[in-house]
Amino acid sequence: MAALGLLAVLLAVFVYSPDTPFPGIYAAVPCLGTALVIHAHCRGGAIGRLLGNPVSVFIGRISYSLYLWHWPIIVFLRYGLGHELTTGWALTAVAMSFALAYISWRFVEQPARYGVLASSRGAIIGVSSAAISSAVAFGFIVNDLEGIPQRLPEKARTLYQATYDESPFSSSRCFTDSNGGRSDTGSDKERGDLPGRSRDCGRAAVPRVGEILMPLRSLLLLTLPLAK
Repeated sequence: MAALGLLAVLLAVFVYSPDTPFPGIYAAVPCLGTALVIHAHCRGGAIGRLLGNPVSVFIGRISYSLYLWHWPIIVFLRYGLGHELTTGWALTAVAMSFALAYISWRFVEQPARYGVLASSRGAIIGVSSAAISSAVAFGFIVNDLEGIPQRLPEKARTLYQATYDESPFSSSRCFTDSNGGRSDTGSDKERGDLPGRSRDCGRAAVPRVGEILMPLRSLLLLTLPLAK
């Protein structure tokens, strides 16, 4: 069972490619593989020695911190460099992830689990409440600031606003075919195939600028640098 689970995990690591739909049903393969390895509780044999050696145990201990740190490091390195990571920069990202993971595990995770903080129920509730409140407040602030578009280059903001423009002039009344029938404005606009403008479109009141440009979606803007 442990061998089958380890095989499923390695299959996802070495066989999955950027073209593999993920997340989705394919995400179940490494998850089920991990569950099989844990359920097997293997202590002997080659797999037991592989998972029980000091290096594997150390990585397991800092794995949560490693999980939290690795992606921000990769993203900000890509953003700062302006291109995909080379082999050298990828190794640098790995080293930085391990270093920061150990520091946060040693000085944040361990004291929180076994230090004075862990023995005080009031402190746990207070710190947890403060963290949750801060996260919620940050979400409201980002939403109110429309995703903080100022952090993006001007060309990127213009392109995003144009792509998701839903002004009254984009309605089906404004775009008709030569026989007077309404066209599929959504797909036609994306292709650039815009038929003649309908007379009905001119009857609409001229909207304000804020009404022409759809408010930027904060979550999409926050994840835009991650899309690629």
